[in-house]
Amino acid sequence: MISLKWLVRVSIGGFIISLLYYACRYGRYSVTKWLLEHGANINIQMANQSKSTPLHGAKYHGHFEIVELLLESGADVNIKNAYGTTVFNEQVADDVKKSVEKKINDLLEQYKTSIQTEKLLDVHIYDDHVDNDKPVIKVKLAISANHQDLLKIFKSEYKFFSIARRLLIFDTSATTVISAVYRARYGSSRFIDAPIRLIRHKELPTQYQVQLQEESVLKCNYHRILSQNENNTEIQLKYPLTKEKSVQISRLAFTFLKDSITADMNFEVNVIFNPEPEQFRLSQCICIFKTSGHSKSTGEFIESPIVSFLGKNKALLYTFVPNTNYWFNNPSNATRLPQIDGIHAFIRQVDIIPGFLTLPPDLFVARSLDQPLETRNSPVRCRYIKISEQDKRTHPFIAYHGTSIDAIRSILYDGLVIPGTLVSCGKRVCIPPNHIAREVELHGISKFALAVFLSPSIHYSSYGAYAIPFSYEDQQLIPILECSVKANSYKPIPFTSPAYEPCEGEDLNTIEWRVQDPRDISINTVLFITKNSSITASTKTRKAHIS
Repeated sequence: MISLKWLVRVSIGGFIISLLYYACRYGRYSVTKWLLEHGANINIQMANQSKSTPLHGAKYHGHFEIVELLLESGADVNIKNAYGTTVFNEQVADDVKKSVEKKINDLLEQYKTSIQTEKLLDVHIYDDHVDNDKPVIKVKLAISANHQDLLKIFKSEYKFFSIARRLLIFDTSATTVISAVYRARYGSSRFIDAPIRLIRHKELPTQYQVQLQEESVLKCNYHRILSQNENNTEIQLKYPLTKEKSVQISRLAFTFLKDSITADMNFEVNVIFNPEPEQFRLSQCICIFKTSGHSKSTGEFIESPIVSFLGKNKALLYTFVPNTNYWFNNPSNATRLPQIDGIHAFIRQVDIIPGFLTLPPDLFVARSLDQPLETRNSPVRCRYIKISEQDKRTHPFIAYHGTSIDAIRSILYDGLVIPGTLVSCGKRVCIPPNHIAREVELHGISKFALAVFLSPSIHYSSYGAYAIPFSYEDQQLIPILECSVKANSYKPIPFTSPAYEPCEGEDLNTIEWRVQDPRDISINTVLFITKNSSITASTKTRKAHIS
């Protein structure tokens, strides 16, 4: 098998050029994205006389979306080509439209300002159009950004914002964007992924949910505990930083990029490895550390250092949100400190099904995080992961919802939502092909498909029209959500999948439940039902039957 490292560089015209540079130079967005996702060196420099990076090439040839992608993916903006030019003062080709040139320069100026002011919380804002899943604008906000900061972006034309059809509520002028997002989400995990995707509204949307989670009370003074810790390291950085500098503190590694400081700087790290979960209330935390930077003069960091925890591939870097009890990270730029002065932690993510489903440790209930899947025999034999306990008083009825393994993480963050909803991962929830269209009337209900559909039958929910099997460890597994439902919140309707063959005792006239308000549904468990006990054995049986 050919390694990607061999594929990302090819010889053209007698010199070496990277495929990534080539894709950026010619505006091939999907190829660029694929190469970045598969480990291509984002900062590779041409081996010819120009020494340009992919970022240089994308700007010069006027490919705005690729410049934006490279910045979001952590491209080094301080690298100079052979002409002593960074991307900030790189020119554009004569054939690039002036409007595109301005758009790119505005983006780079905004990026530079974000670095200098530590506005590094990525927020993508969308219009409320069912079929539009491209953001209107991508901005960087400070962790302390509030409602007024959102209003300034649109000059108060858009006053209301939502996430996955849940309104953001700003109780006071001090309520931050990230706090409003946390309270509006379905899932109560303290770990928030950026970019945060919001929908903007000119008028208050009447059909959107207003549901506020109770914000966690801060129970741990991380600053005080870390200040008392004696494991403190000071890293001295001499200006000019003419080459990359790496410093390792046990298994914690910091990399300071070339030309990333403006004067002599001191960078301090106070770190605790394997902290006590009870003391810090951070399950699966392998390292918590506090960073700060200062200079005797007016020096500053132009760019934050890259940080990694050696040997822990499933650990993600999170940054603490001051005066709260939650943390955020940015998967698209996961190894760069979002701010110089702050508290950070590496949190081990839990492999529910390796290669298919990985979750933060506080998004589910498990007896053992090393073996989160348990086995049960009712209503069918399956493996499962517990999300929450059923509240039989408020949600007395059990029903099931077939899904795909790719959608589970999003559902656990956003809940079950009606078609057309833009969820927090940036995708629109669409009606399955060959199913009932959004505008169709059925059973006397206009826009019949604009609802959440469950079934009291686990067999009906496992049917191929609703649940998508996936292969794992020589088995085919069917992912099913076991939910509890409020009384009088659903309408029983006849089956809408004519090819389904009912099991004994099933009533096809009431086998589907149509729920208009997703708040009436609580997700209790994710089930993984075995469709084939052995794919290999099934294949041999089919071959024997054919022969």
